[in-house]
Amino acid sequence: MTNLRELLEEYVRCGKLMQLATLAADGWPSVSNVWYDAHFDPDILRFISRDDRLHSASIRNDARVAGSIIAMPLEGLGQKVRGVTFTGVARELATHGIGPEAETFVKRWPAARPALDPYLIAHGDTHIRMYEVAVSEWILFDEVNFPEQPRQVVTARPSGSPVREHHHVAMASFRFHHVAVSVDDISESIRFYGHFGFRPMLEYVDPDGGFEIAHLKLGNAFLEIWKYHQHIAAPQSASELSTDLPRIGWKHLALQVASLEEAMTMLSARGIPVVVAPRVGNTGVSYLFVKDPSGNLVEILEDHRRL
Repeated sequence: MTNLRELLEEYVRCGKLMQLATLAADGWPSVSNVWYDAHFDPDILRFISRDDRLHSASIRNDARVAGSIIAMPLEGLGQKVRGVTFTGVARELATHGIGPEAETFVKRWPAARPALDPYLIAHGDTHIRMYEVAVSEWILFDEVNFPEQPRQVVTARPSGSPVREHHHVAMASFRFHHVAVSVDDISESIRFYGHFGFRPMLEYVDPDGGFEIAHLKLGNAFLEIWKYHQHIAAPQSASELSTDLPRIGWKHLALQVASLEEAMTMLSARGIPVVVAPRVGNTGVSYLFVKDPSGNLVEILEDHRRL
């Protein structure tokens, strides 16, 4: 009987280019073609790419991927197909300590050496990054060895362990959805956050008159605004950044801009006072703070780090 696992590894090793499907932030799939380096037990596929490519950004947003590898020379319609498809979870490897992974990739693809320089990657002097797909399921498609049923499921080996019973564990994928803030005037708050591009999407009024909720949207994230008619005032310490940060709890909303200087011009034109003057923080981000009509702190920042 043909050994499925041996065939799978043979086909993956002899393949060169894999098609990789990722999910963009808007939920739409896209497909890219990347040269890969395969490793087994654990089952890993590594590739390199620029960190500003669509598939790279998609992986940072949603780690779920799928792909295919063709293990045959293509001649024409009607020839017997041999190949592999897979699903898995991808990640961008850290910029430090990837020397061994880079070296094994270069052994297979020597032309990658100039681009895959661990020193340049570690110091942020290149957009090239290494990516890794941890395979969660393999599908072997082989019309040569299995003409009656060419589609064969092969158990993935997610760790350096022997073959185990095939079973699926659901992979949760997370993305940011919303942050909530309580205010004392919901209409004023909607107008204020509208200055920064938030669009009202939904409003709810409690039938008993106890509270109101508004959902505002910016990009793919929401700001949830609550207004209780019998609200509890924030502690005095929450009114100033210096006294609010030491207190345990969620702190503030931060909005990124391309130019802090342009943001200051806009704030001035719309009469929004700056309560913490522009400065460069300990983490290398330039920022300032304003307050919404209820006194909640809002950070405006400029971030050019390559994280």
